[in-house]
Amino acid sequence: MKNYFRYSIVSITVVIVILTYVFVNYLFTNNNFFNGFINVNKSFDNIFPVTEENDALSNPLDKKAAIKPVAEKDKKYVCGDGRANSNDFITEFVLPFPCSQPVGLTVDNSNNIWIAANWIGRFLVFDPSTKTFIKNISIPNWNPKTMFGSMIWDLKFDKNGDLWFTDEQSSSVWKYLVKQDKFEKYISPTDSSYPLSLTFDPDGNVWFTNVFGKKLAFLDPDEVKNNTTKELEKLIWAKVSILKQWDHLQWV
Repeated sequence: MKNYFRYSIVSITVVIVILTYVFVNYLFTNNNFFNGFINVNKSFDNIFPVTEENDALSNPLDKKAAIKPVAEKDKKYVCGDGRANSNDFITEFVLPFPCSQPVGLTVDNSNNIWIAANWIGRFLVFDPSTKTFIKNISIPNWNPKTMFGSMIWDLKFDKNGDLWFTDEQSSSVWKYLVKQDKFEKYISPTDSSYPLSLTFDPDGNVWFTNVFGKKLAFLDPDEVKNNTTKELEKLIWAKVSILKQWDHLQWV
């Protein structure tokens, strides 16, 4: 009998904990309920209304690339609601292209924010000082094979001011030469390797991870050739957990 009551008390406690978790989770994820407890700032809602392509941002490069429409059934996966849900702690800005699916971002030497818009294959440049998008750059031959597009998880500027980024679907690392307005693409010899993150060493080499290939690789920008695997196939692709390099440990 004692065991029965003991198990009953434990069961009731577990149920109460679960119900409490569900209730608290509902409070903090339901906008209609939670907005009543905070001062929600909607002043940025109309900075960029959700419309067709913003012609004010267009340039000759952009005219060559059309934005692939999103099927109605897929919009819940790749499209936001077009509202800047700012509050006392976070300010959001709506991108000038609907369903652009932003993922990676970085900052240039002028403190402008570069945002990778995966679905539409563009980089959007945002000026925090004026709170405006000042430029958008179309990535050539950007043809996503799946509903979610090709994810640009990481992008970084090198010491020359050129932008490097990963492209998971084509198993490639790209370089955008900013001053020349030119793209170059370096293809991994391992198919479907899923390049994810990248960094630079003091010699200017680019190191990048391959999630599905379970490898760490690097390339020398002076040796690779655009749109090929040249030089990459000669590199040692190390399957490691910790790499000792540049006289200190790099954790990967």
